[in-house]
Parts: sequence; structure tokens; C-alpha cells
Amino acid sequence: METLVIGIVVAFCAGAFGAALGAVGAVTLTGLAAFVALLVAPGAGHVDFLGVYAFGLYLGPHVSFAPAIVAAAYAGRKRYLAEDGKDILTPLISTQRVTPLLVGGVFGSVGYVMQTGLSRVFGDSIDTIALTVVVLCIAAKLFGRRGMREIIGTVPPQVAAAGGRYDCRNPVVWLPWQATAPMLVTIGLVVGGLGGWIAWILLQNPATESLAIIPAWAIGVVSFFFFISGLKIPVTHHVGMVGAIAVVQSHAVYPTSVSILWGLAFGIVGAVGGEFLSRTFNTFGHGYVDPPAAIIFVGSVVVNVGLTAVGAFKDQFVVPTLIIAVSVLYALLVHRKLRRYETTAQRTDEIHESAAVTP
Repeated sequence: METLVIGIVVAFCAGAFGAALGAVGAVTLTGLAAFVALLVAPGAGHVDFLGVYAFGLYLGPHVSFAPAIVAAAYAGRKRYLAEDGKDILTPLISTQRVTPLLVGGVFGSVGYVMQTGLSRVFGDSIDTIALTVVVLCIAAKLFGRRGMREIIGTVPPQVAAAGGRYDCRNPVVWLPWQATAPMLVTIGLVVGGLGGWIAWILLQNPATESLAIIPAWAIGVVSFFFFISGLKIPVTHHVGMVGAIAVVQSHAVYPTSVSILWGLAFGIVGAVGGEFLSRTFNTFGHGYVDPPAAIIFVGSVVVNVGLTAVGAFKDQFVVPTLIIAVSVLYALLVHRKLRRYETTAQRTDEIHESAAVTP
């Protein structure tokens, strides 16, 4: 009981601190702490640092990042920030209001209790931290004015006219510079390959194998320092982590370098899946549902539970090669479709300009 009480109190502090920093600032510190933990000499020391600081009660995404997202949704409802509740970049201390910080604190405690319970039920079979983040994000949407309808939101007329939320021409997306199939597949291959390779390297040493999925995630999150400064960088922590999860499971069946192929394939799954979940739960409606956390959770279920149960990793080549081939083909088709739309739009503009200057 004493441990639970201490955890609830400390998690409240973590949630309030995360809200004061803003969600992006909070998770950036988490990534930095995880990155530092990886630099510590292998042994119990760095595992404790990772567990206590990066993913524990101090900076764990379930007690810091997600509560800050809930606080931002609350601040949006109160019009302290952007009314849609999606501003996760602004530190909430800048609102000069105490209540958003208290909301962050309350949901920090909720996140701690929830993740503790989920981890006892599911163990390491799924990513319970990511699941907790997703649940809190969806709960935050209820601060919107339309209740449960905020969960997926309503598609505005300009999006419906462009073909709907999943169409390649949809102008309202999470990251406009990283939203098309060609870019997503490219980023998935690149970051999935890097994250898979790093995971494979760490799996060669028993002292570091438990950290195999962390480096790609940590590097991606630390890069948010560039995002905070205003640069349009690729958001990749979920891409590398989902790829690394697949490498770990593949390596457990066949400990060869071919496991990296699964990293390439599931890097694409992470990139494309993150965009799909963003358009489903995040882009429309009140509040922010973190697409990376959503696809990390889904990816952990698909890889650790689904594919493992059906024995997909017994064949090192067929499934990942098929995923890569289908994804590349789809990206090429979408690229041609986008070019065709651009050509048609350009011709239409030329006709309108010509008509405008005709006497």
C-alpha cells in the first residue's frame, strides 16, 4: 500500500510537471533520459536509470506526456490555448493558470495506476505504456463539446470534397510533409532499417539485448529538439520502435542478420499505420491522440501476440518481403495518382488564367 500511495503522489507531480513543460517538451526529456541510459555501461545501473527516469515515475510517457496532452485538451476547452485542444507544444505554465497543471497531475496519477494494472495483466506481451497513453488521449477528447463524437471527429467539407480523411489529396493531416504514401514508405524503410540494425546489434550481447527496441525510439524523440525550434523534421520514433519490435521477435526464432529485413518491413508498418491512426482518431475532433503511441501499441499486439501465435517468424523472408513489395507498389501508384492530380490542377489554373486575360 505504501508503494502505491507514493506512486500516486509522485505520478501527480510528474503529470503536473509534464503539463507545465508541454507534452512535446515532456516527451523530449523522456527521450533524452532514455538516450543517456543507453550510454551508461551495460549492467544493472543503466536498466535502473531507464526504468526509474525515462519510463518510470519521473518522465514515463504515461505519467508525463499523456497527462500533458489531457491538460492541453482541458486548456483548449477553457480557451486558454487553441480551442481544438491539439496544442501539445505550448508549455501550459504559459497560460498562467494553475488548473491545467492540476489536471495534468490528476491524470499523471491515473496513468500510473492504469499502467501498473495493465502491466500486471499483460506483462511484456504488449506495450502497456503506449496503451495507457492512448487511453488517456482518447479520454481527453471528452473535454470537447460533443462528447463521444469527438473520438473520431467530423470531416469538414473541404476534406470531404477532396475524397475524405483517408484520400491522398486530404489537405488536413497530422504532418503535411510526411503524409503521402511515397514519403511514408520511404521513411519507413530508412528508419526501420536503421532501428532494425541497431536492435540486431544489441541482441548480440546478453547485457544489452533487453534494450534492443529503445535506441531508435530515443533518437527519434531527442530529435524533437529540432521540431521545437520550428524545423519540419521527420517524426520517426514510432517507426523505428515498431521495426525493432519485429526484429526482436524474428531474432528469437532465427538469430541471424536476416532479422533486419523484418525491421525494414515493420518500419513501413509503423509509418503508414501511424498516419492511418492519426487520420482516424487524431486529425479531427477535439484533443490530440498520439499517433506514435497508438501504432506502437497496435504494433506490439500484432507482432508479439498475433504474428508470434501463428508462427509467422518461422519463415524469415516471405512475410517481410511481401510487406515491402506491396508497400512500394502502393507508393508508386499513389505517386502517379498525385502527379496526375497536380497536372490536372495546373492545366485548370492555366485555363482560368487564359480566360481572365481574354478581351
